[in-house]
Parts: sequence; C-alpha cells; structure tokens
Amino acid sequence: MLASVHATACGLVFDVDALERGSATSTSDAGPDAPAAAAEAGDGAPSCVSTRGPAMVLADGECIDSTEVTVEQYDTFLSSAGAPGADVLPLAKPCDWLKTLVPDDFTQQRTNGRRPVVYVNYCQAYAFCAWANKRLCGKVGGGALLPGDAGMDPQQNQWLRACTRSGTQDYSYGETVAVGACKHDIVAVGQRSACDGPYPGLSDMLGNAGEWIDACANDGPTRERDGCMVLGYEGVRDEASCWHRIEVSRYQTSPDLGFRCCGITGP
Repeated sequence: MLASVHATACGLVFDVDALERGSATSTSDAGPDAPAAAAEAGDGAPSCVSTRGPAMVLADGECIDSTEVTVEQYDTFLSSAGAPGADVLPLAKPCDWLKTLVPDDFTQQRTNGRRPVVYVNYCQAYAFCAWANKRLCGKVGGGALLPGDAGMDPQQNQWLRACTRSGTQDYSYGETVAVGACKHDIVAVGQRSACDGPYPGLSDMLGNAGEWIDACANDGPTRERDGCMVLGYEGVRDEASCWHRIEVSRYQTSPDLGFRCCGITGP
C-alpha cells in the first residue's frame, strides 16, 4: 500500500524530443507529427483526438483519457519506443535516473492486458504520455501543478476538474457517496458502470488503480523530499472522494498505482 508523504514545491524539465525520436510509426499508431490530443473541430468546438493509448473524452473543455492506460497499450509503447528504451533513455532531469521503461512484474501483467498497467513510476508514466502526444495530467492550460493543497483547485487541476465536474460534485459518479461503487481492486478498465465519471465515456476515475498526476515537490533525486501527488487512490476504502490524495516519491511503484493522460492544452 502506498504511504503518504509531504511536499512543498514543483519543477519539471523533460527531453520530449528524445521521446519522439524513439517512437516508430505503425498501422495503429501515428508518428510524432500526429495531431495533438486536443484539436479544434471545424465549428470551433474542442475535439479530443487520440491516436495512441486510451480514447479521450471531453471534460469541460479539457481532453482526458477515458480510462487508465492498460497493459496492452503500455506494451505497444514499449515496442514502439524500442524496449527497454535504449532509443529514448536517458531522460532529462528530474528523470535522468530512469534505467528502463519496463514496469516491475510486467511479464505477469501481460497475462491481463485489459487491466491498468501498474508498478509504473512517475517517470515511466510521463514518458508514455509524451510518446502518445499527450501529457501526464497537470495544470489546465499547460505546465505542472504545485503539490498539496495548492494543486487541488478544480479550475486548475485537469484530473480533478474532470472527476468533480469542475468542483460541483465530490465523487466521479455524483454528489454523495455510494459505498462499494468504486472497489479498490485491479480489474479490466471500464467495467464498473456505477462508478463512471460525470462525462460520457469517462471511467475509473475512482477505484481500480491510483493515478499519477504532474504535481511534484522538486526535481529530486532526494527520495525523502521528492513527493508527487496521486489521485483516485482508494486505499482500503471504497468511499474515498475525488479530493482524496496521497503524495509519494516519483521513484515509487506499487501493484495498485497506474496513470492516465490528458490533452495538451497549452505550452
């Protein structure tokens, strides 16, 4: 089980160009010049395009993956990037310590390809989202969030904005708790309709795996102060709200910690 830690500030620099150089075009995945996850439709309304990873849904003007990234989708990333990442690694700080893109226990995870990929650390999740022409969910309009209370404004936090319908409800499925609706055991994505999110097609915001977001204390590599926020993590409770968070080191992995991506909405 994940342990809580405290964090105070945030800063991130990644070599996304290196990630794009490491990706390859296939019949199912577009190359680095594919449309961004958030595009403009002909009538001026935002449209969510996803050529890699989960399909995306529109949540109050923000594009967000409909589910957590699955084992199958992460496996495609590994194949495209040249597993175990020789063409992508090393990443720039704060992830220059990353030695492999392959999550722990991935051979066993492959036996359940529709489940959320877990045992991923922050940097592996960030790398996947960059490869998918998306971003790890962070600040509305672009950039990282501050960790802790400062990063929990639903008008600024892409993930929280989607889960709470812009702060109008505490749970992804409504305003009051439904005990047992979002069980904290890892199952295939999109299977719990009673726990669906407030926008059509949005699933697993609560329950299933906890999810990394782009809100970290500093650039590391000090494990004790390297806290990043995780949302959607139920722990032993099936009634935790969208507001429930923990903060863990970006190095940490867990059998119940995964991620989803958001659209690129700013610089």
